[in-house]
Amino acid sequence: MEAAIIRKKIEVQEKIDSDKWNKEKNEKIKSQTVKTAQKHLIEKNSLKKKVEIEIEVMKKEKARGLETIIHKYKNRKFDLEKQQKQEKQLNENPNSLKASKI
Repeated sequence: MEAAIIRKKIEVQEKIDSDKWNKEKNEKIKSQTVKTAQKHLIEKNSLKKKVEIEIEVMKKEKARGLETIIHKYKNRKFDLEKQQKQEKQLNENPNSLKASKI
């Protein structure tokens, strides 16, 4: 009878200890999950910012490249118009053509 009471007390204590251990384990897992989620959020935001910065750099480089192309185009256009004007003047005035060959 006394052994049955002691056994019952041991079972109750084991149940209490098991419940306590499970509760602590679940709280620890929950805490680690929250920490991991926060860490991932920070990393995500950091990567997002890096991507945004890189996109801005690429946009600026593209704009500079386009400006360079436009500048070259305008210079070439000006040169061709100048050349065309000279050729037109030479064709319109045959005397200047002879003078230019001399």
